[in-house]
Amino acid sequence: MFKKSEGDPDYSESPSIRFYLKKMQQSKKNAIPSARDKKFQIIPAIDILDGKCVRLLKGDYDKSKIYNHDPVSMAKRFKEAGFDYLHIVDLDGARAGKLINFEVVREIYAQTDLKLEVGGGVREAHDLEKLIKIGVARIIIGSMVVKDFERFSEITQKFRDHIIVGLDAKNEFIATDGWTETSKISLEEILEKLIKLKINDFFITDIDCDGTLNGPNFSLYEKIRKRFPNINLVASGGVSSIEDVKNLKRINMDGVILGKAIYEERVSLEELREFCR
Repeated sequence: MFKKSEGDPDYSESPSIRFYLKKMQQSKKNAIPSARDKKFQIIPAIDILDGKCVRLLKGDYDKSKIYNHDPVSMAKRFKEAGFDYLHIVDLDGARAGKLINFEVVREIYAQTDLKLEVGGGVREAHDLEKLIKIGVARIIIGSMVVKDFERFSEITQKFRDHIIVGLDAKNEFIATDGWTETSKISLEEILEKLIKLKINDFFITDIDCDGTLNGPNFSLYEKIRKRFPNINLVASGGVSSIEDVKNLKRINMDGVILGKAIYEERVSLEELREFCR
């Protein structure tokens, strides 16, 4: 059963839950489709730390680089470039275990109307409620999957259509809490558990590739694709060129999340748009 912490509301009978479930049904047009329901997805990314748009090197908070002091203006640039989707990670929230940059996310949606997938610090059902209420299409859940699988299972029953699982791997074991801890649970082990819950949408980041611009871990993605051929699988981390994007599509990935390659101008927004056409 769902374990409530002291002071938590009774979600099962909450009028707000009924309201948000109704809202989810009414907002299907805003949802991000499962990757296999559409063409190869290219999703630009914004990571927010101290209110700024940054990228980390291999998940190290002490090795961050600021690319824009205003994440909202960066999101507008992606919107103007013709993208429909945006991947946002609240790095402050991921490290703190609670939503920190909620108001920034709210402002990005209000000013762009992009289809947002947002993660970092999502630990409770009311976190999902808040994000859905402001128009977020999908919520990324990562650490909860490893640290409180029972709670995740219960939340999934109510918010399944709005959940994408983000799995961050280091040597093929799952990292949590903003990549500051590495568990003893393997990537394949957790995928098997999640598939039994009928979770089908995932993105996987190899931490040792992330932010390096040395290319994705193609061997890892090929291994996971072969082992789990029917899941919707999006790659994240290490992309350095349009050729990397093409090769990810070639090995049957369903999409890619790009950040540093865009900010360092290793791949242009025009190249990405052309590839999507």
